[in-house]
Amino acid sequence: MTQVSRNRQIEAAPPNGSHAAAAGESVRTVLGEWAALVRLFERASPVSMSHWNPQTGKTFELPRGKQRRITGERFEQRLMGEDRDAAEWAEIPCEESDTEYRRAISFAEELRPGAGRAELLAALHGPKPFRAFRAVLARHPGLERRWASVSTQAAEERLAEFCLAQGWRLADPRFDAAVERWLDAQETADGSAAVEEWVPAQLVMRTAGQLSLGRRTPTAP
Repeated sequence: MTQVSRNRQIEAAPPNGSHAAAAGESVRTVLGEWAALVRLFERASPVSMSHWNPQTGKTFELPRGKQRRITGERFEQRLMGEDRDAAEWAEIPCEESDTEYRRAISFAEELRPGAGRAELLAALHGPKPFRAFRAVLARHPGLERRWASVSTQAAEERLAEFCLAQGWRLADPRFDAAVERWLDAQETADGSAAVEEWVPAQLVMRTAGQLSLGRRTPTAP
């Protein structure tokens, strides 16, 4: 990776959809293959350079191996260009490690006694918790599959949240289902929505309200 990419976070130009939603216009349908986008959100990290072009549906993340550095440099140069393509790429936010940790704790605590529960909890409360957690899962294939399902669902909801914040929607029934789950997870007892700090709450709820999901959309705090 170049010195420039190590010292600053690449920021794409503000997506056009966010301006439309902020102005109260209709939600914009964008392009992208559902499964590929879910994988992109699931694997996004501070060093993955994960991006999505909602105009074309293309995605990017750094590959493993010898081509990682040169591929990253070429993509960085592409983002710094002045053509239309450079402005269309949106950077994917990675999930905070604390959020994943809380999800792992919740997953372990909800297991019945004797199903690897004690091992997982011990791993999560010990040194290098994520590495130890995955090592325990590797010894319990059934639990590993269940955790993979939980992680995928979380990525789907993060994808839905990201799209809502931009004023976007995907023409896929799985997107609407993910939005429903995300809204259910965020709704509080008073009917408001507890969203992440980076998300413009009013914009998210306005966008969700335009999706015709057949439900009462919670209000932003």
